[in-house]
Amino acid sequence: MIKLKNTSICILAFLGLVLFPSLAFSAPINRTILAIFDSSEDYNRRDDRNMIHDNAEMVLNYLGLRVIYHDIQEEGLPSAEKMKNVRGILTWFLDEQMRNAQAYAQWAEEQLNQGKYYVALGNLGFLKDSGTQDITPLIKVNEVMNPIGLIYHGHRTDDPFEIELVKKVPEMVEFERTLDNEIGLYELMRPLDPEAKTYLMLRKKNEPGSESSVVVTTKQGGFALRDYEAIINYFDDGVRWRINPFSFFSEAFHVQTMPKYDVTTLFGKRIFYSHIDGDGFRNISDLDHKSYSGEIIYDQIIKTYNVPITVSFITADVDPKYFGSDELVDLAKKILDADNVEIGVHAFTHPLDWKRQVTVYAINKYSKTLDERLLNEMSLPANYSYTSGALITVNKEEYLNAEIKKAVDFTNETLAPKNKRVELYQWSGNCEPSPEAIDLTRSLKVKNINRGDSRFDRYLPSYTGVAALTRQPESRLQVQTSNSNENIYTDGWEVPYDRYEQVIETFQQTEYPTLVDGVPRRVAAINVYYHFYSGEKVLALEALKKAYTFALQQDIIPIFTSRYVKIVEGFVSGEMSQNEQGGYEFKEYGMCQTVRFDGTQQVPDMQKSKGIYGYSFWEGYLYVYLTEIGDATLYLTSTSNKNPYMEYASTIIKTLSINKDSLAFTTQLWAGARYQFANMEPNTTYRIKADTIGKNETVVDELAKTDSTGQLFFKLEASGRVSVSVTKEA
Repeated sequence: MIKLKNTSICILAFLGLVLFPSLAFSAPINRTILAIFDSSEDYNRRDDRNMIHDNAEMVLNYLGLRVIYHDIQEEGLPSAEKMKNVRGILTWFLDEQMRNAQAYAQWAEEQLNQGKYYVALGNLGFLKDSGTQDITPLIKVNEVMNPIGLIYHGHRTDDPFEIELVKKVPEMVEFERTLDNEIGLYELMRPLDPEAKTYLMLRKKNEPGSESSVVVTTKQGGFALRDYEAIINYFDDGVRWRINPFSFFSEAFHVQTMPKYDVTTLFGKRIFYSHIDGDGFRNISDLDHKSYSGEIIYDQIIKTYNVPITVSFITADVDPKYFGSDELVDLAKKILDADNVEIGVHAFTHPLDWKRQVTVYAINKYSKTLDERLLNEMSLPANYSYTSGALITVNKEEYLNAEIKKAVDFTNETLAPKNKRVELYQWSGNCEPSPEAIDLTRSLKVKNINRGDSRFDRYLPSYTGVAALTRQPESRLQVQTSNSNENIYTDGWEVPYDRYEQVIETFQQTEYPTLVDGVPRRVAAINVYYHFYSGEKVLALEALKKAYTFALQQDIIPIFTSRYVKIVEGFVSGEMSQNEQGGYEFKEYGMCQTVRFDGTQQVPDMQKSKGIYGYSFWEGYLYVYLTEIGDATLYLTSTSNKNPYMEYASTIIKTLSINKDSLAFTTQLWAGARYQFANMEPNTTYRIKADTIGKNETVVDELAKTDSTGQLFFKLEASGRVSVSVTKEA
């Protein structure tokens, strides 16, 4: 009886797979990297201040990988639960010792035996126990290295006169800095993996057989010896890559052909977003010596540039109970009522140090002006930055409630128009909120951003200046900005005030780099990020206008900042797998609707795929557009498509339906809205209509004709939320 029942189940299961192929087995594609650091080392003190987060995470994000952190010093060995869905392990140790070194080696061996990749930069880190001072036996070290495909022999020397270069591949090991006159460290590491790729080989002079692979990738990971992975300038803490981190990590973690969630591009266009922090809103502008800086920004930026802008206020600057006035309330309300403005909040008193509760404003029964006595009582580090301002004296719960919840409530209840609510919390000061602070924004259903402050230009000519997508204090999610603001470019708002125009160079270098290898690589969105005090100085305002003008001349899709935050959240939450038919399945990606393939010649099979709006190529990269439903299946093909699809759109497309006779979608129009669709009927005229949603008013009614290939291009010169219909003329 039992046997019959099992047989019946097997038959039903088989029929299920035949009749419902979506139930077929899909192999998950793990995209999480566990970054292990040792907080006993300088430069590796915290999960948001370490070599991997500060330098490597951005590259891993670009390669479609999300990163989680583990402090081996304070947390011990990672748990089995933490290792679920981990693709590989990355270490960047600055010395060769740690607590319980041999236990770590045993754990690492187990992870490798389970098929996880292991990549070591710098030092191996477990050659000595920092507690017992015991040396890890060589056989134990190689129980880790052998599964990677390497064998470690030691024999370290830092005498450059004993070392000579045998082989180097400049494209891999001289990415941002050459090795000229800088070969000064040797350890003997040999590949066991016959498919290992050695990019830098050294040997000891007059020692036959001492050839060592000090930069190498294998079938299960990779290794780059200290000083050959990157170089640290200890005078300014600047880091420059030696290895090409894009190529090295791609090979070591084997993601060359893996689909990659991408936060830089949407519907074939580079993402643009802009947000204003509230500082300087009530400053009197030098332009006329009577207008508030907030008024200048409203008149000359918000009303002038028809793009989405997220605007925040420090509520104590606006509220008449503190430093504001009825006039400032009216100005803030006018700004937030603009169609192209999204509402943000920039705190109540503008905390400078979120942990120590140091803020800008002294307010009765809330905060006290910092004086010498208070500073001494706080036991601050010698190089502490925030020695002026005020100390918030209420308890932590009251403090966070005032700075976050009450600031949001005031903005919603006093400043916001009826049809809008606060969408974004823009962290102030050092932008390092506690986990509890981030939790509070989430409980209010408000997204959060700031910190990161990417810069890639002649002043900082390195990808290490480009920030990771997120900061993760105790596994909470804080989205970081894509570019620096004018306060950073002006060294704390000092003359000359026009230095913000230098942000344009970062816009360029993060897409078409000329300061390093010159390979086109879109690694960041365009983010015009500044404060209201840019309206205070003539030169600062001109620099801001140059940034906007340059950005709007690029091939962009403008979005609100909260949308960008949601895209990053989707990047983190997104899952992917590959089914038995070779198709890729995407789930839980939220608003991260772009998947990138590097170096492929294939295209989506639009007839077989589901939940795909279209695709385009940019500089050899394939960008595929997923629908907003959060569930898509993609099949690639080497043959050309005949089905209609979207090639690009410069506004956010929703509910797209398309066939050769017609197409329809809804969207929010901004300046220069452009659209292109492929494989419509060739040499055919179509009527383009756009009706405002909720008003039933036709704002566009025109004709457009496809070319001989069926490509249909049109613009929509209007504004507002519209439904668009495109129909073939009889």
